Order: sequence, then C-alpha cells, then structure tokens
Amino acid sequence: MTVHYSYRVPKPPARTPAALMAVFEGWQISGVTSMLSGAQGGFGYTYSGIPTGALSGNGSIGGGPNRPRLICDPHLPRSQRTYERQFRTECVAAPDDPYRLGTARGDEFQGPGFINWDISAFREISLRGSRKLQLRAELYNAFNTSQWIGVNTTADFNYTSSVLTNPTVFGSLTPTTNSARRIQLAARFSF
Repeated sequence: MTVHYSYRVPKPPARTPAALMAVFEGWQISGVTSMLSGAQGGFGYTYSGIPTGALSGNGSIGGGPNRPRLICDPHLPRSQRTYERQFRTECVAAPDDPYRLGTARGDEFQGPGFINWDISAFREISLRGSRKLQLRAELYNAFNTSQWIGVNTTADFNYTSSVLTNPTVFGSLTPTTNSARRIQLAARFSF
C-alpha cells in the first residue's frame, strides 16, 4: 500500500510573537509512505560431500527442482523473528530419498516486509517585488528503518548424513537492504 499526502501547516494564531510567526508560517509537508509485505516464497536445498557421480551439482537428478521435506510448520510469528532466524529452520529437512522431491510446495515462507517514509517540508518566503526564497528539506527513509529484502532459504545438507551444514546462515536475513536515511537540504532564490 502506498499513501501520498500533502499538508499545509495552519497559520499560527494572530497573538503569536513575530519571531515565531516568521519561523513557522507558510510551511507545507508532503510525502509518500509505502508499506510492503514480504514476498511469498519457498525453500530449496543442496547437498555437500556428494560422492562423484551420485547427483548433479544442485542436489537433484538432471538439474531439476530441489524441494526439501517439511516436517513441521516453518512459520514463525513476526514478533519472534530475529536477524538470524526468520523461520523455524528445524522444520526443513532433506528429502527421504535424494532422487526425488520433498514435500515443500514453494510458498511456505513470507519474507520480511517494511514501511518506508519519504517526507519533504518546504516554505516559500516572499521578498520585495517578485523575488522569493524557497527553503526545502527532503528526507528519504526518514525514520531510518531497516528494510531487509532477502532471506537465506537454501539449506545445505551433508549427502551421507542429511545433517544441515549451514545452520548459521540458513534462515537469516541476507545483507541486502534498501538505502539508509538520506537528507537533502536546498534553498532556491527566484527573482
């Protein structure tokens, strides 16, 4: 969902001191707030320690799809998610037989979402004649919220023991994020 807004700050009351009136009068605030839910996706897997000729490089016959087996519900409530744990990794297991697909359907996981605020405030000050001075402040990701995009959803299992070999990265956020807060200040003199 995206919300666009524009607001003209009301004129201060007439009894406001002149110094405060000069500072606060005539401001406009506008912005765009975007709220995105995470993308729906599934899990994949690979094997390490594969004996020569046992399987193709991605852990499946002939390079086909590689879906793991789910042994419980991998969903983890948002309140319990951390940087290192975005879903229940213990629910994802290697297929019973490395030559066939597991039970995962490909839509068991919803990635991290985020809210982004881009806000601008500006004021136009009339000077003598047709001259004007415009002051502007623009803030992108104004509240500097972390906006993670990806999660490591590929398990790596040992071929002979089916033990997870990448437990520290499987299920964690990937180091890909949208931009941190940026601030741009400007003054424009028109004559």
